[in-house]
Amino acid sequence: MISNNYSSENFTNPVINYKKISNKLKIGHLIYNINLQKIVLVTPKILSEILKEEIQGVNNSYSMIQINGKWLIEVFNFEAKYLAPQYLTVYKSNLHGFKVHEQLNKFSIGYMFKETRNIIPSMQGDIKYKPQIFYVNELMDYLFLIKKEQFEFNEDDLKTINQLILNK
Repeated sequence: MISNNYSSENFTNPVINYKKISNKLKIGHLIYNINLQKIVLVTPKILSEILKEEIQGVNNSYSMIQINGKWLIEVFNFEAKYLAPQYLTVYKSNLHGFKVHEQLNKFSIGYMFKETRNIIPSMQGDIKYKPQIFYVNELMDYLFLIKKEQFEFNEDDLKTINQLILNK
């Protein structure tokens, strides 16, 4: 059964957003293996390990990877441009035609979304927001949802990513 438990607060309040979507991984996402101290791809085996840990109430082996400018530029090939009047850095992917905005160390999709809400029959209004991105896997998901494109990584890519990001 599909349920729609999201409200406009899920998109504008980072805490609610984090609790609802950032802990959902898919096969092919990147995740940090704490024991091996390296970035790995989520595979069915790793996903089952994460689920076992979750059932046991422990999460010691893997962690999500926070998004930052280094990831956008060096791994995803975005170009950065700082706009001083707005105190905003715009990261643009020429390959995907996709933008990410960074302002005060917070990252968001470079698209404005509009949602019409009817909270009370006599009160109606629009909520406009730019969804925030906290983790690398969220960037990958938004790219797929908005542009129908996806990043795919192989073993050589993982070696390069670990060298670029972790200097290993």
